[in-house]
Amino acid sequence: MKKILMLSLIVLLVVFFTIGNLKIIGKKGKALNFDTFLNSLKQADVVFIGEQHTDPKAHFVELEVLKGLHKKLNGKIILSLEMFERDVQKLLDSYLKGEITEEEFLKSSRPWKNYKTDYRPLIEFAKKHNIRVLAANVPRRYAAMVARGGLKALEKVKPEEREYIAKKIHYDYPEYRKLFYKTMEKMGGPMGRHGASKFKEKFYKAQCVKDSTMAESICQIYKSNKGFLILHINGSFHSDYKLGTAAVLKTLCPEVIIKNIKVLPEGEREIKNNIADYIVY
Repeated sequence: MKKILMLSLIVLLVVFFTIGNLKIIGKKGKALNFDTFLNSLKQADVVFIGEQHTDPKAHFVELEVLKGLHKKLNGKIILSLEMFERDVQKLLDSYLKGEITEEEFLKSSRPWKNYKTDYRPLIEFAKKHNIRVLAANVPRRYAAMVARGGLKALEKVKPEEREYIAKKIHYDYPEYRKLFYKTMEKMGGPMGRHGASKFKEKFYKAQCVKDSTMAESICQIYKSNKGFLILHINGSFHSDYKLGTAAVLKTLCPEVIIKNIKVLPEGEREIKNNIADYIVY
């Protein structure tokens, strides 16, 4: 018993000091402690956390925010993830309810390669505390179709599979398109070849298929679960400057109060104006 108590104390101290080492910057460059940060977040309807997918610090922050908001909101929270796609929602629900094993769940849900280290803790916390988890994203095969053939490619999707894709693909966001093009150009590749603009536009529309589907998923669950806060986790490009998924959500649900967080990866300290309500590093 003493060993168990000692281990628990060590874990609590590690978490405390790790959170204490985080820098949280709010509007106007004001530094916040973690509790003040959570109290501010709980005033929102939807909170976006923007990550770099392989950043351990981001995954730590996500779990601690989920735990903290779950406690402060007396369990009235829904977790939404880019990392799972609409067509595996029933499978995800079955696992959370204990109806299937983890092995059965992972076998058919197409988890990301870093699931066990980075996203499993979120799912297991949700499972333990009966938190609903939304598989928000479009199945990647449909985004790939658009990247190759443009939005017209979606006309080939079978009617019974159309529910996995947003009813309308929102893409008329000039600032977002400009930012997306600029990012693709930095990545290099075929940008200098003939027809590069057409190539970039197809990839932009594929990105918008993801944004529109995630935003529609969030909007639907928001409308049917008033009083719950939705914590959505995605790659930061989907929510930086409240563009991407955040912008489409605001189009679909104008009344929704959105707050976005950007977790800076290790070594990055440049804070761009208006990129997020909160910067964490």
